[in-house]
Amino acid sequence: MFLANSLNEFVPTSGVLEMAKILTSKNVPFVEWMLPGTQHAKGYLEIVYPTVLNFLNQYI
Repeated sequence: MFLANSLNEFVPTSGVLEMAKILTSKNVPFVEWMLPGTQHAKGYLEIVYPTVLNFLNQYI
């Protein structure tokens, strides 16, 4: 799973960190990327897109 979140967006980072904790306990591979700023999803898509593709190529 690929997790991305801005450090100051409206979705709290606590949820992402909790998801990472659960994924770890279930041995599910993931990448967690916390980006600076306040943007959400499409706001940072251009930045994370190449890494998402690399992640998918590696795990799928």
